[in-house]
Amino acid sequence: MDWSPPDADGLSSLRLDDPLRVSLKGQRRLRRGAPAPLDVDAWPREERELLAAWVRQAGERPIRHDTLLRAAGPSRAAMADRLVHTLLRAGAV
Repeated sequence: MDWSPPDADGLSSLRLDDPLRVSLKGQRRLRRGAPAPLDVDAWPREERELLAAWVRQAGERPIRHDTLLRAAGPSRAAMADRLVHTLLRAGAV
């Protein structure tokens, strides 16, 4: 699967050919802007560890935002929320 070149708004599209993920008889498309680079090595140790824990628990099913915040615990919920938004803005999730 290849992303299309950016359109006039700077968004790329990807046709999902996986029959388990396709809706509207093959007409579903993902759209995204150009991804921002993530320099994960420069992130604070606690954020890297939290991200690594999330990756370890990842599976086939999507994980909800509130589930990630609960797993991070009350003392790290604000940091977890910032981390999720950073990943979303970068197009990493």
